[in-house]
Amino acid sequence: MITKKIAFLLFTFLLLISCEKDYLNIDQISNLNYNGNVTKIEFLGEYTKADAIQFLGLVNLQHKVETTCDFSLYRFQYKTHNFENTEIIVSGLMGIPNSKNIKGLLSWQHGTNSFRGGSISTPSPDEGIGLASLFAGNEYLFIAPDYIGLGTSYETQPYYHTKSTVNSVIDFLKIGEIVLNKLTNNQNNKLFLTGFSQGGGASVATQRELETTNPTNLQLAGTASISGAFNLRGISLQHTINHHTLNSVIFMCLLSNIYAQVDNQPLASFIKEPYASEIPNWFDGSKNIHFLESNLPTKVSDLFKNDFYNDLDNNVTNWFTLALDKNEMYQWKPVNKLRFYYGTKDETVIPQEAIQAYNYMNNLGGNVELKPFGPFNHDQSAIEILPEIQKWFNGL
Repeated sequence: MITKKIAFLLFTFLLLISCEKDYLNIDQISNLNYNGNVTKIEFLGEYTKADAIQFLGLVNLQHKVETTCDFSLYRFQYKTHNFENTEIIVSGLMGIPNSKNIKGLLSWQHGTNSFRGGSISTPSPDEGIGLASLFAGNEYLFIAPDYIGLGTSYETQPYYHTKSTVNSVIDFLKIGEIVLNKLTNNQNNKLFLTGFSQGGGASVATQRELETTNPTNLQLAGTASISGAFNLRGISLQHTINHHTLNSVIFMCLLSNIYAQVDNQPLASFIKEPYASEIPNWFDGSKNIHFLESNLPTKVSDLFKNDFYNDLDNNVTNWFTLALDKNEMYQWKPVNKLRFYYGTKDETVIPQEAIQAYNYMNNLGGNVELKPFGPFNHDQSAIEILPEIQKWFNGL
């Protein structure tokens, strides 16, 4: 007859066996061959399934999504190229599931953020850890690039400069693929793309690039864009300059800061003082939203010089509107599955962005779906739509 003590020891042994870690540790990850493209890897912490449920509960998602495993988080620093095609170092977050049943590599593209302290590779419960809980905690190898200008990068943020943004995403995908191959013994090359707002557009642009020139062996299973902007000149600009909010002004400051550099246009030639002199300092990643709220106007017309603002308002073709044209993300025919999700009450990125992109692609015979998702505003949309995306990805 087994004594209670022996039974307890047997139970403890079995429990330890069942909790054995399947994910790679920092030494194993660091020793993988990244072809010289990774410069630093930092361990950020381990999280249990219970932790994941708790984090998801903070945004009321714990009963709406699947959470199946523990995971660990790492910050990677890696090489990419900026708009001048100069090699630079950027960073991103990676979440590695404690599972032998990896579903694939999933890349999250984050929304607009001008503050380095809020970078996704400095994970917070409501974004980095929360999203890793949702995806790494559901057996996806999860990555999330910071983009150029955030995280450990001090370059000018190439806001809606499509090529630079896509570079930073795809170069992290290459690294994710190496880790995925190790985790799955080269048995799974599925890729999933998703993102919110700026990241919704970045996800679509990344799919376009992968369907044109794919430098990986990853096979895209599906892309889910949440509340993305795609027609920067035809829709985004006209809505933004007449939508009197701080977000609209921040949007135009970020665009002006990078487009002026790309096209060699002095900020003072089209932006009023003191903003022309201060924008490079205020949008270098060091200022949080409270600072910007205290120092920026709430009308775009108070930001730009009058003649320039009137040209934008009348859609006059100039260097700035041509830059917007160059960075559109909807004029192509998707081959792989692409879904446009949006909230019908979004006044930040209006529903017409998704509707027009869908109509354009659908008329070309593209593999697209339009998914309006209830009367939600911009920020509400991501929280409400993410469970549906997890469910869709799980079925692909």
